Amino acid sequence: MSDDRLERELRAELRQYQEERQMPYVTSIERLAKEEGIQEGRLETLWETIIDVLRVRFATIPPTMGELLASLEDGTLLRQLHLQAITISSIEEFQQVLSQHIQADLNNPGS
Repeated sequence: MSDDRLERELRAELRQYQEERQMPYVTSIERLAKEEGIQEGRLETLWETIIDVLRVRFATIPPTMGELLASLEDGTLLRQLHLQAITISSIEEFQQVLSQHIQADLNNPGS
């Protein structure tokens, strides 16, 4: 084997070793935890966005509104509620819609 070829192989192995040391192994549990954190962040953003829209439109919102929204973990439903927050005519009407969704979740757990 020539010296040049041996040197190239050694350099390739060294480069691979350095890359492996810089790139920590991520276990499936760590990956799942990261995905759950990302999902939680998305839900939190949706909750905050709905509250922001309601505050802009109606100035004040009931203190429990944030807690009620935070009890919902369905991103599709939260996006629908966001659109309703933009178009609904009163905070009381929004609270009724929100209560209906929460009641439906309680009556149909896991759906």
